Amino acid sequence: MKGLNLSERLASYRHVAKKKVRNLLAEKAPRTAWQQTYWPESFAPPRFRAPVVLFKRPKQPFYYVSDPQMGWGVRSESEVEVHEIDFHHLEILREPHVREFGKKLAECLARVSRRSVNGEAPTGTQQAAQLTAPEQQGS
Repeated sequence: MKGLNLSERLASYRHVAKKKVRNLLAEKAPRTAWQQTYWPESFAPPRFRAPVVLFKRPKQPFYYVSDPQMGWGVRSESEVEVHEIDFHHLEILREPHVREFGKKLAECLARVSRRSVNGEAPTGTQQAAQLTAPEQQGS
């Protein structure tokens, strides 16, 4: 919202307010073909066994779902490790933020690498290989 001018902000607030009123009146927003293709009414996201490392801003926009794990907790059967980064997502690849982000990401990758070397729970990639290997042998 920072980068938007006043009329763009007002349009955004108006859009959100309309959606909130529809929800309060129990009216469903019309689904578009795009939404229906990617998230049909009966869609239930699959669960997986792999740790999730989530980088997010400390305060999410008011119209986001109020979930500290941003939906990953219900998807992953493993842990969700949350790292709060206090800069706008458009700044993540610019100094000094890219250095901070890179440092935290490198620490996470090193920790996952140590786990796999020590024989602890497999990473998502290792697990995917274990799950697909028997299927490939049978074909």
